[in-house]
Amino acid sequence: QIEERVARTRKQTPTKSERAPRDEEITAPMIMLVSEEGIPQGVHPLKTVLRGLDREQYTLVMVDSTEEPPTCRIYLRKILYDREKNARKQNSDSKRKSKAQMLQIRSSISDHDIEVKCNKLISMLEKGRRVTVVVERAQNEQGKDRRNAVGETIMKKVANYATVSSSPTSDKTMWMVVLQGTGSD
Repeated sequence: QIEERVARTRKQTPTKSERAPRDEEITAPMIMLVSEEGIPQGVHPLKTVLRGLDREQYTLVMVDSTEEPPTCRIYLRKILYDREKNARKQNSDSKRKSKAQMLQIRSSISDHDIEVKCNKLISMLEKGRRVTVVVERAQNEQGKDRRNAVGETIMKKVANYATVSSSPTSDKTMWMVVLQGTGSD
């Protein structure tokens, strides 16, 4: 009963679809072996290759499944780990860059605070980020004049660091614009 549960768990555990099959994930009985240096070693039984491989340092990766028998190459585990680590880092960096940012400001903001917010906005735009700037209505504000003035002031201060992705819009409660930073990391 326990063995059945373990077998079901192994079947349910998804293999990483974005990577090529490795070691026991390879199902072909015979493989075309390529050495760590990239030199073809001929056709060998998979079980024999896996038995003779130092599993602490090396791993067998299927590099071409379209051929018969499939081509598998020996890699140093450390090299594969470093490649995957770099790929994950690049992926997380691209996610961080593409993440939209929002800067919310009340229309009752002081001139000094506008400077501080603009400096923060400039630092985001220099990284190439897309930022939505929202100037919200203060409680005691009657018209749109102050919101529009604050929004226009911000746009003038960051004009050298961004392009306007969507033109400014205004309604009863807020003024909004979307800016795309021109810089990049």
